[in-house]
Amino acid sequence: MDNVEEFLEELAKDASKIDRGGIVRCTKLYQADRKLSGVRGVSVFATYTVEGQIVLLSHYCGETGGLNKEHDAAVIERANLGIAKVGAACGELGLDLRAGYLKGVGNHEP
Repeated sequence: MDNVEEFLEELAKDASKIDRGGIVRCTKLYQADRKLSGVRGVSVFATYTVEGQIVLLSHYCGETGGLNKEHDAAVIERANLGIAKVGAACGELGLDLRAGYLKGVGNHEP
């Protein structure tokens, strides 16, 4: 899913069933643009598992390129806000928020 609020709703529903003692992984993911040198897409990427099934948030926040510092800062701030929302929800639900993400999810393998 790509909507942070929808992910948080699912997280709340699944909280008591999350595998590995309630571990949720969340990170800011930078992906280089294959066509434009120096441009990177920025996403909030969060994962957890329920009964072996991966629940995934891949929320695109925008692109950074270094040419417009204000724009780049706004993109990073959107990502930081998404991560903060996931962190706050984990805190309220008693879940263990950790950095990173589950390996082998989609095409997001580094």
